[in-house]
Amino acid sequence: MITVLCIAFLVLTLAGVPIAFAMLSSTTLAVFASDALPFALIAQRVGSGIDNFTYLAIPLFILAGVIMEHSGISGRLVALARALVGHVPGGMGHTVIVSEVFFSGISGASLSDASAIGSLMYPTLRQSGYEPGRAAAIIAAACAMGILIPPCLTMVVLGAIAGVSVSALFAAGFLPGFVMALALMLLVYVQARRGLLPPGERRATRAEVWLACRGALIPLMLPVIIFGGILGGVFSPTEAAAIAVLYALVVALFVYRELKLGILYKLLVQTATITGAIGLILGAAAAFSSLLALEGVPGQVAEFVTSVSTNPIVFLIVANLIFILFGAILDGIPALLLFLPILMPVSNALGIDPLHFTLVSVASLGIGLIIPPIGIMLLVICSVTNAPLGEVSRAMAPYLVILGVCLLFIIAVPAVVLVIPRALGL
Repeated sequence: MITVLCIAFLVLTLAGVPIAFAMLSSTTLAVFASDALPFALIAQRVGSGIDNFTYLAIPLFILAGVIMEHSGISGRLVALARALVGHVPGGMGHTVIVSEVFFSGISGASLSDASAIGSLMYPTLRQSGYEPGRAAAIIAAACAMGILIPPCLTMVVLGAIAGVSVSALFAAGFLPGFVMALALMLLVYVQARRGLLPPGERRATRAEVWLACRGALIPLMLPVIIFGGILGGVFSPTEAAAIAVLYALVVALFVYRELKLGILYKLLVQTATITGAIGLILGAAAAFSSLLALEGVPGQVAEFVTSVSTNPIVFLIVANLIFILFGAILDGIPALLLFLPILMPVSNALGIDPLHFTLVSVASLGIGLIIPPIGIMLLVICSVTNAPLGEVSRAMAPYLVILGVCLLFIIAVPAVVLVIPRALGL
């Protein structure tokens, strides 16, 4: 049965069948090849795979993000980032990274960030003298880092699967995200000093900085409300997502007045479409993984890994290489849905903190999403910017190296992940 399952999934994936349908089809073929399992098992597993209260946060965070994107938020956040760091050598590159830190805390969706930041910042980078490949590469690297800045839909999904507190994951993502952001900014600075990137712009005056801060104050209050409420125990992540939607609507309709009711209907349809796609992937992955569990695959993987090495760091490196590779091939979250349930028991057996393991898995997924030439987020950015994929792929090398070094640092030093959640009692 497992042979049929794996071969069918591989063939369908290579044939370009969407991941959710490839998993469902291969699961159906495997059940058909087995005389011991009823077809009702598939529907049961698909239903149980999406039957989780935490998943209610997914459509709410998506809706809040798309509302904020269409209400003038992006431009105000970029203006603040430009006023703060635009004068540093490589200023516009720094602006992209800081903007992504701001924007990730609002939208919650990495691919949405890539589309918004890419369409907004790429023309400005080109006007500032950045080559097409380097401009798109900086945007891609920033978006890969941004997956660690909460709220993050990936954290919502993995927290539910791994049995880890989503609030703790949100808190754990801040420091690693800032470490990656600072490392990328250091690389941009060095490249600018060596003449590979344009220099910084004129330093903003105090009045200009104040105007930029005032313009971005209302958008930046959203993450403050979300995380203040979650970490203060006022509401759960799912309830925080509902608060985010309400806040976004008030800002878009009554404060900035840049969102029309007619557009709101389109945003609701967009949210439903994205949510439906994610839900189908979650259900299909649950059915697929259940067959692996029935055949004892997790135990076999555990025996193989522990036979190679029982060193927790070696295991984490191997696991994250798997997540990076298959995160690129399987378009992100499906890779974690397939492998996290298999590798999590091994991680627990080796004494690795579940919060640490889950968080570094999220970080590795971000890197996998920009691996040339197949990373889905890299392809989205190339599509939005019309930058040549080959040129962008060549320019990505130093940024991938920096992100990889940061990932190794986070793996080797669990305190970077655990210090904030533990201090907050999560």
